[in-house]
Amino acid sequence: MKPDPIVAPLVKKLFEDYSTGLYTQQDLLKKYKVKGLKIERSALSRLLENPLYMGMVKVPAYKDEPEMLVEGLHIPLISKETFYIVQGVKNGRTNLIKKLKGKNDNFPLTSFLTCPECGQVLYGSQSNNGKSKKVTRTYNYYQCNSKHTCKRYRVEIIHNKLELALQNIKPAKEVLELFEKILIDEYKNVKTDRLKDINDLDKKIADIGYNQMMLTEKFGLDKIKEEVYNKLMDCYEKEMIDLKAAKAELGDYQHDLDKYVSFGLSLLTNLSEFYKNAGVEVKTKLLGSIFSNKLEFFENSFRTLPFNEAISLIGNYNKALGRNKNKKGSSQLRTSLTVPGVGIEPTHLSTRV
Repeated sequence: MKPDPIVAPLVKKLFEDYSTGLYTQQDLLKKYKVKGLKIERSALSRLLENPLYMGMVKVPAYKDEPEMLVEGLHIPLISKETFYIVQGVKNGRTNLIKKLKGKNDNFPLTSFLTCPECGQVLYGSQSNNGKSKKVTRTYNYYQCNSKHTCKRYRVEIIHNKLELALQNIKPAKEVLELFEKILIDEYKNVKTDRLKDINDLDKKIADIGYNQMMLTEKFGLDKIKEEVYNKLMDCYEKEMIDLKAAKAELGDYQHDLDKYVSFGLSLLTNLSEFYKNAGVEVKTKLLGSIFSNKLEFFENSFRTLPFNEAISLIGNYNKALGRNKNKKGSSQLRTSLTVPGVGIEPTHLSTRV
């Protein structure tokens, strides 16, 4: 039995979303209800634990035989890897994923900030100037839920300071050239099968084109009859149409590669602007990719920002380059740069930070 063409893709994407650790089950219920997948909370929990979706069937224990999973005859919607990552996320056993999620568009740094006085995580909060005023004004703050009397910080101050810090990440020309090569290598590694399929199809298309040319030449020399020529040419044309249709489904490899590289370089050179204009979910993913630890804000400025190794290298590239120069004047970069993380790619390149 074939999967439902409408429901199956939604269920597959639901598993993939949950496996990132970015979404709670309640988030998924709301998100997929809008998309047309109507399901109750209890049913969703059972769905996420059902091995049928990875192509396995649970055989219950019988007499001395223990319960076991066996391969089913149906088409799996998700990979076994995705299914088991989902189980880890669901049961809180996985260390593969950082569960970092902004709760509100106004507070993207929720769960990324810690209080410098008590060490508690800071959360977004709102207050106003009182209903007695003619014009009610609302103010946004980051503050902790500690019982201690800790300071709270205006949201706009922290956000402005963070954007200024991101603006200082300006990679040198040499970094961009290296990063471009890394992006190309990464894309080719991930898309190896696709490129091989495209090359195989190109070869078959070229072979058919050559056969058509030779057939036409033989016909022109009266070496084959017209009915034989027409029959063979018709077969070649049909095969050519099928091959080109198959290649079209794989898309334009070079065009997608160019877009991927262009997006990666644009993200790296305009990180602050990209972050500023992104939605809260993308901001959350970016923050999880850029920083290796939580942030501390104290006395109107951030304490040393915990940029991950790759971002630190980009920001201090000129110094690192000088240190790594060998005697012949060539340079070596000892640490590789990371490519845009999962979920931070152009939408046309279907692949948590």
